[in-house]
Order: sequence, then structure tokens, then C-alpha cells
Amino acid sequence: MKPLLIFVLVLLDQGQNRTGEEYFFLRLNSCLDIREKLVFQSASKHAWVRGKSRHFNAFCEVRQVDAKDAQKNYLFWDDPTRQQP
Repeated sequence: MKPLLIFVLVLLDQGQNRTGEEYFFLRLNSCLDIREKLVFQSASKHAWVRGKSRHFNAFCEVRQVDAKDAQKNYLFWDDPTRQQP
């Protein structure tokens, strides 16, 4: 059983409670990019200038899963056209 590290975007409500919605990524950069776009409500490169949404927040956390089961049990939201470093 080979372990695999994945990154999970966890959404929080106004009271900073977990909503139960989670999105899975293989790369941390992908998770952080989507978090920024959601929290700042903008796809702009400089979205942080506009200010955060007051309706929800999010963060990326790391989880370890079984590599065999990862592709079967998780839908990964990484952009396939983006080059890996």
C-alpha cells in the first residue's frame, strides 16, 4: 500500500465552520490558485487587492491516502493543461 499526499480545499461558512464541501488536488499550487479565486471572487492575477468575500472562507490541507484508491475514490480538480514544475 503506497501512500500518496493530496491537497484538499476545505470551504468554511461565515462563522468559520466547515461546510462539508471539499475539492481534491494533486498539486498544492492548484489548490491555492482555486482557493484564491473563490475567496477573492475573482480570476484576476491580483485578486487579493479587491478584498476577501465576507460570506465564506477556505483553506488547503494535506491528507495522506492510498495511491491505488486515489483515482477511484477522488475527483481531482487540477488543470491538466498546466505544466508541472
